[in-house]
Amino acid sequence: MTALDPISNRHLNQVYSNLLKNGLMGFEGNKILEDPNNYKKKYLKSKKHAFMYFFSVLNDSIDACLIRKHSMVYIFKRTAHFIDQCFKDVDNFSFLTMKLTMHSLKIICNTFSDFEWSIFNWLLSITNISGFYFDELETVYYGIETLSLYNPNTKDYVKKFEGEHNTVDFLFFQSLSSSNFERIIYLRFDNTCFSLDAIASFFRNKKLSHFELSYCTCDETIQISEILIKNSQLNTLKLRGMVLCAKDIDLILRSKIKYLHLLECTVETCASEIKEYTFKPGYRILKTLTSLDISFSKLPVSFVGILLNADFIGNINISSFEFLEDEHSPISVFSLRRKLNFLKIVNSLQNEYLLKFFMEIESVHTLVLSKISNIENLGLLFLLPGFYDFVLALDLSYNKFSAQSFNLLSKFNRVSSLNLENSLPLNIDEINDLPLFDTVEDLNLAKNEFRAFNNNFISRFQRIAKLNLSNSKFRPGALINILNDRILNCLLYLDLSGIGLENDDFERVCEFKTLKFLAIDLKIDFTQNTYLEFLMFSPFKLHLNILMLEVKKIRILDFLNLAVEFPNLKNFRLLCEELLMTPEDCQNSYFTTYNTTGFCCIELLHTFPIPEYAIAFLQTIPAIYSISFFYHPQVSM
Repeated sequence: MTALDPISNRHLNQVYSNLLKNGLMGFEGNKILEDPNNYKKKYLKSKKHAFMYFFSVLNDSIDACLIRKHSMVYIFKRTAHFIDQCFKDVDNFSFLTMKLTMHSLKIICNTFSDFEWSIFNWLLSITNISGFYFDELETVYYGIETLSLYNPNTKDYVKKFEGEHNTVDFLFFQSLSSSNFERIIYLRFDNTCFSLDAIASFFRNKKLSHFELSYCTCDETIQISEILIKNSQLNTLKLRGMVLCAKDIDLILRSKIKYLHLLECTVETCASEIKEYTFKPGYRILKTLTSLDISFSKLPVSFVGILLNADFIGNINISSFEFLEDEHSPISVFSLRRKLNFLKIVNSLQNEYLLKFFMEIESVHTLVLSKISNIENLGLLFLLPGFYDFVLALDLSYNKFSAQSFNLLSKFNRVSSLNLENSLPLNIDEINDLPLFDTVEDLNLAKNEFRAFNNNFISRFQRIAKLNLSNSKFRPGALINILNDRILNCLLYLDLSGIGLENDDFERVCEFKTLKFLAIDLKIDFTQNTYLEFLMFSPFKLHLNILMLEVKKIRILDFLNLAVEFPNLKNFRLLCEELLMTPEDCQNSYFTTYNTTGFCCIELLHTFPIPEYAIAFLQTIPAIYSISFFYHPQVSM
């Protein structure tokens, strides 16, 4: 099993399927039932890892994998993809939850026998699953988590399902063993239909720490207060697309919540009255709240004012937000001095309450000001000492700068990460010598247009180690002038995806000395040996950890040569239309040597089907490599 572990193939599933049918459900079944919490534990060094693969063979129509970045076991509808299930990493996680699609939930609730439920409960117990997440949508592709140049705000995007929502079957909770049920501290529902009364009754007085609802429907009006009033230990509350009643808001203010996300939410209102909220001694959230996200919501001024007055609040997102005003809401409620770690504002500046709040900020370390329609207001913020004296990471993406307005950044002297995605002024030659040019190390210039052939804007940055130029427009051959010798010697991260490099520009890229990350889109038939040779003999060959490559066609053997010739490669993603190999190539080729010093995870995303004989050949590679195959990928680099 150890030899099969890293390889994404059907054989590992077959091994575990036989173990399940002939062992766990056969002669070992009684032993499991006698000691469900400790069966076989003492014989294994890895307490969770060896058991995880059973989740993928519980039923022929469901599969499983580990979503590493969310510490989550994912049970989903089986597909034709060959994937690395990532279970080898599970012993590094102290906390695990389980995501179930409505398809897999239906299979479990409707087809499992009592004995299969016993096996399932044993697996939940031995892997220590501590929560559940239900979603109508099936998501097959969870790709390599790549380095992100500027992404201070963790992506928490939830896709809305427009069709009819299926109902969560609470037989699932009824069938859990008492120990598994008591261990639940995390609950999340996306795009589902359920009974709030059932949730409230099931989890009465439980110690839930995380509760989340997104785009859900139910027969009765949802009152989140029914959950809050019975779960006083709630640490995180995330709601999307909800209408809150007065009781909901009151209980939120009286809770001990640390992380409050109210996205696309609003409140029940009378025709001409909005309830005013005033400070009360019982509002315990003022002593606990540390993170607030009210993006795309429409909430009362007084309610938001109270939340912003929380003693320890440090992370705030008020993007595309609208205040519900009442005649009793004084602007003074926003007159508070605050030291923030993170502040994100997207398209929300034309408001006297927010402007007052910004002017009172003492300091902020990460600042996102994106899609601001009124550049004059943006210029006003650039003059606030709480911003220019303290900001370390600055995101100004999707703003319409002129060189004159960009020069207002002259006071920012500590910025190390700068995001100017789709924001560069056309007349960049008129930009002054700013302190930014001496401090920025991470620079995102994605989706910009560089019209001049000898553009020197990038070369003015003296310390950049990471550079994102993805989906930008250059004149052919311009990179030869833009990427000077100093940049070639120092850069560690380079993203050129979505560009389609000409031959001369590609040769220039292959002159980098110390690259650890390279994303590149050639939009060519990679069967041309010159491109392969340039990459394989590049000076950064010994340093590269992550390679993201997009081509039209590539031979399998060339693809493998790329993987093995970079000794420190950890992640390799290849996106191609067609992977070329003949049956004769398979018979005359073998894979015996490799230079990789550690485990390497490979993703192969292809448009045209790969022949079975080619997949079989790739599955003969050494266990130090893991290859996942994704057909008709709906993703990009």
